[in-house]
Amino acid sequence: MKIVIWSVFFLTALLWTFASTILVEAIQWSSERLTSGQTANLESVTSSIVIPPWLSPWLEPSSWAMIFQSIQFFLANAASAVPAIGSLLGWLVPLVWIGWGLGILALLALAIAGTLAVKRFR
Repeated sequence: MKIVIWSVFFLTALLWTFASTILVEAIQWSSERLTSGQTANLESVTSSIVIPPWLSPWLEPSSWAMIFQSIQFFLANAASAVPAIGSLLGWLVPLVWIGWGLGILALLALAIAGTLAVKRFR
């Protein structure tokens, strides 16, 4: 049973890390586009997106483009609403990694609690 608990922990931690990495890449790409003043329509966004080689087997180019378009749309609207968005963009990536760390700690606590529960009830 312990093997199942720790296998689920490692699989979930891997998926959590994968999702956080995609979010960080999308935020960095969008913030670079926003700070450089490039306005993008569908054709220019899809033509300028470069999918990292390690990610291409798991994510279709249309999905990659949709993720970046959504984040860029949100950041462009936020930039017009809040003049200080440039300084806030620097905090988004660290906040994502802090959330990732808290999530990993929660997963680790659940795995340890599950292991102790299995040991106690044997």
